Amino acid sequence: MHTLRCPPLVLAILCAALAACSKSESPTAPVVTTFDVYTPGNTFSPFSLRVTRGSTVRFNIYGENHNVIFGRSTSGAPTDINVVKYVVVSRQFSAAGSFSYSCTVHPGMTGEIVVM
Repeated sequence: MHTLRCPPLVLAILCAALAACSKSESPTAPVVTTFDVYTPGNTFSPFSLRVTRGSTVRFNIYGENHNVIFGRSTSGAPTDINVVKYVVVSRQFSAAGSFSYSCTVHPGMTGEIVVM
């Protein structure tokens, strides 16, 4: 009976190659970034944003007094923004879902953030 002998260095290289081949690719994490919403007049611009979980939205409130009141139909909505003027207020969106918001100072001034 004939046995095959493998030098230790060759064996180590083969083990490393097999380990590298057997590693599964981990899914890439979603890109977390910052987005801006502006208040030109009595509208939110853009009206709708699609963001990834963990992203930050900056509300650039200029011109008139505005607030940002989030609907509570989806759990995980960030805290509301009280009436302010000439300020940038950030909110982070940690939960997936659709978050509608409005300015109660100006009826009809609405927007939404969709978190994927």
